[in-house]
Amino acid sequence: MKQTKFLFLLTALLSMVGARALAHDIEVANDDGITIYYKWANNKTELTVSYRGYSRDDFANEYSGNVVIPESVTYNGKTYSVTSIGSSAFYRCSGLTSVTIPNSVTYIHYEAFRGCTGLTSVTIPNSVTSIGNNAFSDCSGLTSMTIPNSVTSIGNRVFEDCSNLTSVTIPNSVTGIGISAFDGCKSLTSVIIPNSVTSIGGAAFSGCKSLTSVTIPNSVTSIGNNAFSDCSSLTSVTLNSNSIVSISYSNNSNIKNIFGTQVQEYIIENSVTSIGEYAFYGCADLMSVIIPNSVTNIGRSAFEKCSSQTSVKLPDDIVSFNKNIFDNSCKLLCKEGSVTLLSLWDSSIKVYSLDEKELPKPYLTIISTTQTTVSAKLENYYKQYQYSDNITANNNSVVLTNLFPEESSYISVGISTTDENKKIYIRGNYSTKKITPTINIVSSSASSLELKGSYLEGDAKVNSQQITINGVTKEDGEVALHGLDPNSSYNAVYRISVVNSSGSVKRYECNQTIRTNSLKMTTKDPKVISVGNVIVSAEANLSDEEENVGFEWRRTDWTSDFSSNTGAAYLFGEKMEGYIRNLNTEKLWKVRPYYLSNSGTYYYGDWKGIDPTNTSYFEPTVHTYAKIEVKGNTALIKGYALQGTDGVKVQGFKYWRRVSQAPSTDGAEAKARRAPTIPSNAVTVEASGQVMTKELTNLGYDTDYTFVAFITTNKGETFYGEEQSFTTSSDPVGIEDIEASSEEKLVSGAPRYYDLQGHQLNNPIRGINIVKMSDGTTKKIFVK
Repeated sequence: MKQTKFLFLLTALLSMVGARALAHDIEVANDDGITIYYKWANNKTELTVSYRGYSRDDFANEYSGNVVIPESVTYNGKTYSVTSIGSSAFYRCSGLTSVTIPNSVTYIHYEAFRGCTGLTSVTIPNSVTSIGNNAFSDCSGLTSMTIPNSVTSIGNRVFEDCSNLTSVTIPNSVTGIGISAFDGCKSLTSVIIPNSVTSIGGAAFSGCKSLTSVTIPNSVTSIGNNAFSDCSSLTSVTLNSNSIVSISYSNNSNIKNIFGTQVQEYIIENSVTSIGEYAFYGCADLMSVIIPNSVTNIGRSAFEKCSSQTSVKLPDDIVSFNKNIFDNSCKLLCKEGSVTLLSLWDSSIKVYSLDEKELPKPYLTIISTTQTTVSAKLENYYKQYQYSDNITANNNSVVLTNLFPEESSYISVGISTTDENKKIYIRGNYSTKKITPTINIVSSSASSLELKGSYLEGDAKVNSQQITINGVTKEDGEVALHGLDPNSSYNAVYRISVVNSSGSVKRYECNQTIRTNSLKMTTKDPKVISVGNVIVSAEANLSDEEENVGFEWRRTDWTSDFSSNTGAAYLFGEKMEGYIRNLNTEKLWKVRPYYLSNSGTYYYGDWKGIDPTNTSYFEPTVHTYAKIEVKGNTALIKGYALQGTDGVKVQGFKYWRRVSQAPSTDGAEAKARRAPTIPSNAVTVEASGQVMTKELTNLGYDTDYTFVAFITTNKGETFYGEEQSFTTSSDPVGIEDIEASSEEKLVSGAPRYYDLQGHQLNNPIRGINIVKMSDGTTKKIFVK
């Protein structure tokens, strides 16, 4: 078992070693005894010089002395051409003093000789066409370098930090000098840039502290950022051309010598199209600069810390600005109607006209808002520009319509040049007015809640409303619930939908937790109207609509083995009454009220004793319920009748057309005691039961009626309930044709509204409304 584990471990180790590939494929010794390492190239038809080992750092000093790279190598009886110097092939070979590269080599890869600090001589043949990045960087022993005519581009950082390089010959074949190509070559005293070069990269000669002069040929069209920064000895730069399209020198205290002009004033020629970042940074004596219209871009901090400069005239077509281009004390001058002015506004930079008057940026002022519209005005209107279609030029106003309530957004006005080469946007924030759905408690008791939703009316079109509570949803925004538990919380949600003219819908809602009242149920003294017949009552803050209410009674000598008797009761104005007949007069009894909620919970009042023989005279109880149902010229009315000591001869209702009369000044109790004045034309209809209902038909349309419940006893006395009233709806026959209208028109011209069922409305609803106008006429109007 141990032997197996050992073999497995050995196999794993060998596998790991094999997975780390050597940097070279073959190694061949030259005639001088120096071994050179190669990798296969071009499908094993050519060779590239490489380094030994697994990593370039493992054998950094593998090559030393004078190394001659052969044109070809014979390996296993076959000859292969050496075509390139591989990446990092001689990396940090500090003992290497010279290298001879054969004419067969066409490419020197990146970092090929990087860090060869002892290298003093290298011959690059004309066969080489490309030198990779950092190929000779940090070769501090090099003092001179001749680049052959075959090379077309000097890569990035090729001679970076070659600190002893004093001269370099750049051939006419080179078209570009890369980024930091000679950065840190502090011994370089002169450089001739041939006419073939078109671009000089950023920091190309940065830190060349010994460089005293440089000639930039006609062919150069771009000089990168920091190209000659920290060239402290540079006193002369010859610019032989006006074809420069980009200027960008950074942190260069001798810029006046570069351009051969006084630093107090500088005129940029018309050929320049771009001024790069930090181009004139720190030119403390620069007082004036004239920038031609050919310039379309100025880089960050281009004129920053030019403390003597007080103003600058900008060209017309600069597309973008950085806030740090100029010092804050420098006035920027430009022409109204120009691209430059829009660009400055877009960057929130203060700008002045050519006569140094401030050109304030336009801004929007919100003038008014409704639920669906916003009106704004564009301040600082410039007629030289053109504006978005949503602005009216004559009064500079902007109007947005078809919005929704409680909408927060912004108005955007586009400002552009007449040729639309530059466009900016001016924004103004707004919030439309609120619609605020609200749940109102119309009435509440210990067992009921009547809720009605409302909202802030405005010009928004509410096309539906819905209220939901305890699983019950009503589409008209009103709901009445009964049979609830006292002192309990219920969550109500009221939703409204707003539609705009495009048909889009947005919904609003509010949530509210509503509690029923605490239950108050007080048992009153029973009324024995005749021996064994008792009227029982209680004060209970329950809804008149509750049906699951009643009384429980039992003999006082009954034990818990005996069940109580129960009977239904009726409510009116928080008073609950019931009738118990034929009690055993030889026993004493007790009674208490109860309420059964929809949740199945019983709630009880206190017990009250009954002596069924203790009779007294009591009048009958009569009430007229205010809640009725009116449909067209038909009304369903409701009353309450409970006999007293005397028997009931007849009971029912009397109703008549109501006539205008002065309002009574009596209080509520006086009204309840006072017998109504019933006109001779009153109609009497009989009804039975403790709770009476009666449907009145063939009534007059659009007519006000008064009705009252009554009981007439066997002794001929009549007792009345409360007077109540209702109004029938309009006669649908002969009503004017339906016409479209708006809520605003209805509100201003119509005192009464009804739905098609004759229910009077507080406000017009969407759809068909029956409207009774102030002059007595009626019509059907459709509200959108």
